[in-house]
Amino acid sequence: MNDSAYRPAVVAWARALRGMGDGRKQCADVDRRAADHPVRQLIERFGLSALEARLLDLCYAVERSYELGRELRDDGGAGLTVEKARWLLGDDAVDSALAPSRALAVHGLLVVGDGGPLLASSPLRIAPGLAARIDGNTAVEELPGVRRIGPLIDGTVWVERHPPSERAAQLAKEELVPAESTVATVDGCSPREAIGLAVALARRLGRGVLAVDGQVVAGLGAPAALLAAARREADLAGHALLIYRAASLGGAWRAACAPPPAVAVRPSLVVFTDEQGGPEALLVDGLRSIALVLYAKVLPAAVVAPTAEPPKVQKDDSYEQIRELASRDADRALGIVRREPARSSPPPPPPAAPAATAPLAPEPPRAALPPAAAEVAAEAAPDPPAVAAAPAAPRRRSRKAIEHFGPAADAASLPVAAPVVAVEPVVLPKPPVAEARYVELAADAPVEEVARVASTSPNPQQRVELIAKLAGCKTASVVASLRANAQSQNPAVRAAAETVMASMFGERWNATRAVPKPVQPPRSDDKDRGPPGGW
Repeated sequence: MNDSAYRPAVVAWARALRGMGDGRKQCADVDRRAADHPVRQLIERFGLSALEARLLDLCYAVERSYELGRELRDDGGAGLTVEKARWLLGDDAVDSALAPSRALAVHGLLVVGDGGPLLASSPLRIAPGLAARIDGNTAVEELPGVRRIGPLIDGTVWVERHPPSERAAQLAKEELVPAESTVATVDGCSPREAIGLAVALARRLGRGVLAVDGQVVAGLGAPAALLAAARREADLAGHALLIYRAASLGGAWRAACAPPPAVAVRPSLVVFTDEQGGPEALLVDGLRSIALVLYAKVLPAAVVAPTAEPPKVQKDDSYEQIRELASRDADRALGIVRREPARSSPPPPPPAAPAATAPLAPEPPRAALPPAAAEVAAEAAPDPPAVAAAPAAPRRRSRKAIEHFGPAADAASLPVAAPVVAVEPVVLPKPPVAEARYVELAADAPVEEVARVASTSPNPQQRVELIAKLAGCKTASVVASLRANAQSQNPAVRAAAETVMASMFGERWNATRAVPKPVQPPRSDDKDRGPPGGW
C-alpha cells in the first residue's frame, strides 16, 4: 500500500463531510489507506476508539490542507472548533472524546483550547510534532528545547562530550535504573549535571533519553502541550524522559506525567531535575514517585533561626579522619599500643637586647637597715633597668670578601641600638561566631545520605537531630558516622553519639580489653629429633 496516498484520501474525506461528496465512501477509503500507514501504529499504541481515530484524521487533514483550513475559517472565522467537529462527524460524543482525561489529551495527540475548560468554541488542532510523525518524520529535535541522547551501545561519543559525575553515575545505577514506571525528582542538580545524568541513564538503560530544557519550554506559548508531545515521543520510541530546570515550568510539569500507554514498548521513566528544588510529584495512575537529592545545598544564613548562644563552628570531619578513628578503635580492641613519634618543639625566641642606660647610683647596703625597713625599701624600689649588652666584635673578612664587600667596619662606627621599651600585649575581644548553617536534607532521604550529613554538617544542633534518627540502623556508613561524632569536640554531639552507640551495642561498646602476650613454649633439650634408633 502506498503511504503517500493517505494524505489526499483523508483530505478528500474531510471535505466530503462538509457536503462536497459521499462521506461514507470516503471514510472506507481512509481506512483502507491507513491500514499500512504510521497512523495505525498511533491508534493501536494508545488504544484509540473509532471516534477518537476519526478526530485525529480530521485534525491532520486540517493541518495539511490549506483549502480545507480556509474553508473552515470562512465558516466561522476560528478554524476547526469543538462545535464544528461535532457537526462534521455528526456525533454528540465528541465532547467526551476530547475530555482532559481521555487518550487524545492525556497522551499529547490533540490540543483543545489553551488548557482551560472544554467549550464548544474552543479551537481544536493537532499536537506539536504529531503531523510530522504521521508523515514519517520521527526527528524529535524538531520540538523546541528537546534533544535526544544515546543510546550509547555502539559508541561513547556522549560520554566523552558530557561525562557524568561520580554521584550522577551512582544515582543512575542504584536508584533510577532499577525503578520501572517511575516519576523521579532530583534536587540540587544543575543543567550540566542533568545532561551528565541523562548520559549515565542512556548508558545504563541501553536506550535513548529525551532531555528537555524546562526553561526553554516555559518561555513558549503552550508549555503543557510541548511537554505532552515530548512524553508522547518518548513513549513511542521507548525512551526515558528527563526534564531539567523543571522549577520554571510551574504547574505545566503534570503534562509529562501521563500514565503509560495501552501498549507500552518499555517501562516509563520520567525524571525532573532542578538546581534548587524540583516539583513535588503527586501520585499518577500506573506510576510511582521517588524523591532524590544529587547534592545537598546549604541554606542561607537568613533562613536559619538565630539562637541565644551561637555554637562554635567546627571543622568538618573528613573521611580520612573517620578511617583513622576506625583504625584506632580496632587497635584498642586488640590491645595494640602505637606510640606517636615525638614532636620537636620549636626553638625558644632569642632574648631581646637590653637598652643602654645611665650608670646607677650606689645602693646602700641592705644589712645596714633594720629588717622591717629593708623589706619596705625592697618593695618600694623600682625594678633596675636592663643594661645594654656590648656589641659583638665584627668577624674578620677574607681576602675574597674584602674584594667584594670592602673591609670590615670598626666597632666604634657601628650604630647604637635604640632602647627597647617593653609594651604589654593588648588582648582584643574575639568577635562572636556566626550561626552555623543547616544543610538541606529531604524528608525521605536514604540512610546513607543522613549519615553523611550527620558527619559533615557545620551545625551541631542538626548533627544531634540526625544522630537521633540513626538509632537502630547498624550499617557501615551509620557506624562510621557515629564513631566520628563520638570524638567530636562539641559535648552535645559527643553525648548524642555515645548514647546511640550504647543503645545499639551495649554500655561497653567502647571498652577495651587486655590481650595477654603470647608465651613461647620452652625449648626442648632432646638433641635426637629423629625417630628412635635413627642416625
